[in-house]
Amino acid sequence: MIKLKKIINESLQLPNGTKIEMGRIFTGQGKAFVKEEDLNEKKNPKREKIKKDFKTSLKFAKGVIRKIDTFMKSDHWGMVDGFVTDKRTGLVSIVKDMEKDMNQIIKMPVDESVNEAIEQETNISFEMIGKSYISVKGRKLTAKLQFKGNDLQDVVNGKKKKGKVVLASVTTK
Repeated sequence: MIKLKKIINESLQLPNGTKIEMGRIFTGQGKAFVKEEDLNEKKNPKREKIKKDFKTSLKFAKGVIRKIDTFMKSDHWGMVDGFVTDKRTGLVSIVKDMEKDMNQIIKMPVDESVNEAIEQETNISFEMIGKSYISVKGRKLTAKLQFKGNDLQDVVNGKKKKGKVVLASVTTK
């Protein structure tokens, strides 16, 4: 018998650096593919929570429907009425909650990057700390930049036209 792993030995590398081996799906040694959305932006956590709530409500509704079906078959319409109309756990209430969740899911952005806002501020003072570090503090934002070696001094003195920032952090208020 020929093993598939020996036949399929191709591999490729995704833009994010993840290496995919084509034979892995057959050998059970791991994932053979990565979803496209995993390569791009982070998902919106608020939207993901609402989606999770929606799925939970759907499972609960399926259970209520099974109970309704059981009581309908035994001709207990009073119990059926309770499972349909109860204000907290009835099928009508569950479906209304699911409708609210669905409307929220549709309106929310899929990824976090859509929620990012651009902050602009003018006439901000900055402070040079040491030879390769700048701190910028404003009313709306704070930025800290650490430059490679003497790149900052070389650019300021005209020795270079470009430099490299090795660490940048920006916080908004």
